[in-house]
Amino acid sequence: MTKQSDLTWRLTDKVVSKIPFGPNKKRSDMISKLVATAKKHVSTAAVCLCAAASTIADQANAQENTMIRFIAKFDVKPSERENFVAALRNVRDGTAREEGALGWDMYVNTDDPNQFWVDERYRDDTAVEFHQSQPYIVALADLSAQALSGPPAGYLLDLPIHSAGQQKAATAQDEPMMLFFIVPMADGTRQQIIDRLDTHVPLTRQEVGNLMFDAFTLKSDPNTVLVHEIWRTPAALWDEHFSQGYAQETGALLSELTGRDLSSLMYVVKSLE
Repeated sequence: MTKQSDLTWRLTDKVVSKIPFGPNKKRSDMISKLVATAKKHVSTAAVCLCAAASTIADQANAQENTMIRFIAKFDVKPSERENFVAALRNVRDGTAREEGALGWDMYVNTDDPNQFWVDERYRDDTAVEFHQSQPYIVALADLSAQALSGPPAGYLLDLPIHSAGQQKAATAQDEPMMLFFIVPMADGTRQQIIDRLDTHVPLTRQEVGNLMFDAFTLKSDPNTVLVHEIWRTPAALWDEHFSQGYAQETGALLSELTGRDLSSLMYVVKSLE
């Protein structure tokens, strides 16, 4: 490999690695600056390669940014649990056949067998409209009127804080634990909480025991953040993560700003087959 071609590949890697995957960053400005730098140091071919890498990254990010993700929580009357679970399974099976559906996963709270969570992902608005018109959704809505013990909670996800991450693979020795963490933000605390999570997220992802850690602002409620976490084992969260200095700092700040016991905002769930 020549000195110039080596520089080409290193610069291409720099372009891809420096462009933040998240709609909350000024990606186009950063791309322009990096390609301008390329023009000063390498050949036209290298600049084209860098621009191509940027375009690929933009296309992938654009597809990610058009995805619609919605998380819902249902509290069900004990007497209606069996009927509600059957309805959820019908929705899951029907949604799997929808072309525009990217995923529809359902969970049950490990501490409350009558609380259910659904994580829905769709390609675009058209896919959502199609999904909502299907008979199994109408049936679920009809059943909910009598089966729920209270109003459902819905969370329409907006921008990821720090950018969405990639889930690590679990091993045969792992006992994965998933949870949703709902953080309310009072007036005047929003930016402080988001800034702290922007620091917290990448540090958590570096932990060996963490499989996934994503935090999102919400389109449905700008004063709430939803955190979705997966850990290799319960101990990886309760013992290892919470012993980290940065995690303790985040916990203390969130407790102070929300005025809440953070454990009351955490919902540990498991897959519902």
